[in-house]
Amino acid sequence: MISGENSGIGVSELQNVLNFCSADFLRGLIEAPERAAAIYARTSEILKHIDKASSDEPWLLIGDDPPSSLLRLRSIVEQACMIIGESGFRNLKVSQLAPSLSKTSRFNDALRMLSIKIQQQLDARLDALKVELETTIRDRGYVVRAAFRPVNEIGGPWPYAKLLVIVTLERMIDWPATIEAIAEPVRQIAGTGRRITIVPAVGRFCIQEQAFSGVETLFPQAFEDVSWLAELGFSPAEISLGRKFDALIAAILEVSTIKAFGCGGKDRASEEWNILEKANAEIEATLIELESIIPIELRGEVTEFLDSLVKTGADFAVGFWQQIHGDSTSSPASVITAIKLILLDLDLSIVIETQ
Repeated sequence: MISGENSGIGVSELQNVLNFCSADFLRGLIEAPERAAAIYARTSEILKHIDKASSDEPWLLIGDDPPSSLLRLRSIVEQACMIIGESGFRNLKVSQLAPSLSKTSRFNDALRMLSIKIQQQLDARLDALKVELETTIRDRGYVVRAAFRPVNEIGGPWPYAKLLVIVTLERMIDWPATIEAIAEPVRQIAGTGRRITIVPAVGRFCIQEQAFSGVETLFPQAFEDVSWLAELGFSPAEISLGRKFDALIAAILEVSTIKAFGCGGKDRASEEWNILEKANAEIEATLIELESIIPIELRGEVTEFLDSLVKTGADFAVGFWQQIHGDSTSSPASVITAIKLILLDLDLSIVIETQ
């Protein structure tokens, strides 16, 4: 198998696959567990080559689809990948992982039978980890649902899998305190190096834009895998008010940035004037719209804050720049987050009432 910077010179994806599976594949099974990590990485890479060969090779010349033998080969390589990972984890030779199978498995069926047994063991480990995580978080007073999904890339403890945690809240205004309370115990139970995503939900509706994700450190990052949410019985929430507020803050930040860089003046290009004028118009229209929606008991404070934010000029953009470069969260950012969560609760109340 050719790898590195010359991997694409004169060698097709299919050739890469066949070269590997003709010799290196069997050698990798024999050499585990001593070189399990390197062998696992190469075998995982071959899975990508198989997928690429399935989509890129001109199969129409011999038929409509990739041959079934290629799909079967992918299944075998995937089984081997799991076996190699388990061999490295337990520091046992492949033949020692399930000695009883050598007597009971049929000819040409040993690899499949071994992979089934190992898959059951991996599922049991992840299920136990999931139960431990859910129990720990529930003991802290939260309603939680956790799930693991296997990944082929090396990362975190074996078995390699990413973790999704959905925390059900009564209202989104409690989300900052919740993520602060559960992030560390989730990291400790998941293990160092595992990718974690924590998503808030109200009822059966997830607010993907408020998710936190990462490996060692969790950062705000929207969660886009709607199908995984659906598997766990959750749906994305329609948050039109939240998005309008995001657009308002983006427009205010745009105007502040233009002023911070000294753009948009009379001696500047007309394009700058047009951008500034459009952003100011959007700010004015959205402020009027939000003022009629925000609860009466909060309307005065929220309107006063947003008006003052518009009037801060370049200071808002400067503070935002300082925050994303590691400075502590500024007071405007904290208030913006609080208002956004209030609007999300309004969004969710509408969504739940209409179901």
